[in-house]
Amino acid sequence: MRRLPPLAALRAFEAAARHLSFKRAAEELLVTPTAVSHQIRLLEETMGLRLFERRTRQVVMTEAAQRLYPVLRDGFDAFARTIDGLSAKARPSTVTLTATRAFTARLLDPLRDYDRRHRAELIPTLEAFLDCDGSWTRCATRLHLHVNTLRYRVGRIEQLTSRDLSRLEDKLDFFLALRMS
Repeated sequence: MRRLPPLAALRAFEAAARHLSFKRAAEELLVTPTAVSHQIRLLEETMGLRLFERRTRQVVMTEAAQRLYPVLRDGFDAFARTIDGLSAKARPSTVTLTATRAFTARLLDPLRDYDRRHRAELIPTLEAFLDCDGSWTRCATRLHLHVNTLRYRVGRIEQLTSRDLSRLEDKLDFFLALRMS
């Protein structure tokens, strides 16, 4: 029987080693930096060795970590390729989506009109927000905006369309309308 450390700890280590940052690993894994740190400590305790030298706002891989990282990276990459290949065979190859002009006009015309009058860039903001899966930080960074400016724009989009971008149904409607326009 294999004696392996917990998979969550291995995933946290691989992400932290790849980014050389607990914070960026946490963003990728959708957990807190503290959770990543706890997983790394668990792995270090399980293996009986230190993997990172922790410094102020920086982590440095030890020699052991430098040996372990490429093995885990290649293993996770192989898992991903195999799973993607199997999943692609199980999925239909094409999906056809349609939307009426009235549907797209009802959603997007108020935003286009507002953009024309105020040069507010609501349509590009909406596209970026959806592309970033609703992540305020990533979207603000992509658009080179302060998060509060992004929140204001998204609030304006919601106000003009009577939609709620925290709801999956509304995000899907906007996604379809943008793709069909």
